[in-house]
Amino acid sequence: MKKVTIYIVLVALVLLAGAALLRTQQSATEKVRVGVILPLTGPAAPVAEDLQKTLQMYEREARHITFVYQDDQCSGKDALAAYQLLKEQGVRVYVGACSGSILALAPVLKEDGNVLVTGFGGSIEIRNTGDEVIRFIPDGLSVVESMVALLLTNTDKQYALLHEQSDYPQSAGDVLETKLGARLVLRETYGANDMSMRTQLTKIKAAGVGAIIFIPVANSAAERVYQEMHELGMTQEIIGDVNVCDHSRPAPELGIQGSCVQTVLENAGNTAFLKQFEATYGAQPLYPFYNAITYDVAQTLDGALAGITVVDDHVIETLKQNILDGVQGSVMSYVFKENGDVVTPENYLKVVAF
Repeated sequence: MKKVTIYIVLVALVLLAGAALLRTQQSATEKVRVGVILPLTGPAAPVAEDLQKTLQMYEREARHITFVYQDDQCSGKDALAAYQLLKEQGVRVYVGACSGSILALAPVLKEDGNVLVTGFGGSIEIRNTGDEVIRFIPDGLSVVESMVALLLTNTDKQYALLHEQSDYPQSAGDVLETKLGARLVLRETYGANDMSMRTQLTKIKAAGVGAIIFIPVANSAAERVYQEMHELGMTQEIIGDVNVCDHSRPAPELGIQGSCVQTVLENAGNTAFLKQFEATYGAQPLYPFYNAITYDVAQTLDGALAGITVVDDHVIETLKQNILDGVQGSVMSYVFKENGDVVTPENYLKVVAF
């Protein structure tokens, strides 16, 4: 009887040891789920498709994280619904893109003690959030300052402002209106889904301004603006922001000329990223600057969440602090303010003609 008891105990110990080893192996292979909220459908879907490609490319080599996606259509309301779905899955770390979505999510992120990281959202209003949002790119104010320097080189010219009705163009437009004063004689807006901008363009044409300051978001809507300018016989030059540079610029046959502020990264890390992206997908990214920064976002989260299986409040606070202390990505290095906004590491805004 004694031998039987010893045998049973030994078997039990072996089974317990095996279960412990299995749990250890499972823990070693578990990855932290990072929620990604992007406009997977709607006018801004091309942006999301490009960013998703970058995240998926990094995920192939990620050691500690895996991405789960939800669609927000660049809508704050939809972003909140997407966040709730991911939260119910236990997600506490997020990646976002659209400024309006980020601004809608910020109070909920703060209340829940969660964090969102972005390499895209450029609204100036994001400055008013706290470290629940960490932004790896300079906001629209940096772009606006470069545009103002360009606009003020001609002291006699008057301008009209045309921009999409979303958070980043709205905040950038507000700053431009303040800085240009009386030289901005007209401000018109349009919706990303508007089928025609003729009414706005006709007003601008009648105002007789020397140039149009243009801040689009959805590429398809920007192309409609160019086509209708051509049809209306408009000769004003366009002075555009980074989206004009990054999107499809006016086709030469439309006869529209101008310039824009382009984000240009000229370093070995960016060159390597672009080569990897083209080797993976057979073409260059549509938005190379934002894709490169998003790659660094993914790499940063992967490194910061090493060895983590349960994301609790302590992990979130440590993650935020580790990022805010400064990080080195494959493309660039980043220094942050206490509120989570990046300090511009280099001057990569350049004015280019088209």
